Amino acid sequence: MTTVDLLEGFPSWVATEPTVTALLSDPQAVYPSWAAEEAERPYLVFHLGGEGTHHHMGGKASIANPMLQIECWADDLGTARALAAALDQRLNHHRGDLGGVFAQGVFRRDRRTGVADPDDGSGTRRHVVELHYEVWRSL
Repeated sequence: MTTVDLLEGFPSWVATEPTVTALLSDPQAVYPSWAAEEAERPYLVFHLGGEGTHHHMGGKASIANPMLQIECWADDLGTARALAAALDQRLNHHRGDLGGVFAQGVFRRDRRTGVADPDDGSGTRRHVVELHYEVWRSL
């Protein structure tokens, strides 16, 4: 599994998780990096961060752990939290397929809640819960 494989495979994995897709505006409402301002909420936005590699006295280890950040966006905080909880229940401590790639283990490292005011002047507030994970994989 490479970081590119994870980038391409994560939306497919989400589509197979009915407890998560039931809370999305559309089962395909999973976006890499950003979502258009007019995207219907609730939706997910995900980012992949640097892929740390590890070393030991014998040289480079055969594992890596890219960071996966997921933003759960909704019109109200309760829905954003429910979406984050459903996703976290399925993803935290997950071992196995992640949309066609194998993860040896997925572990949550952080959770943050926030509110973003819209730029369009509509007065509708957008709420977000961020989840940060390490995805352990073999090289």
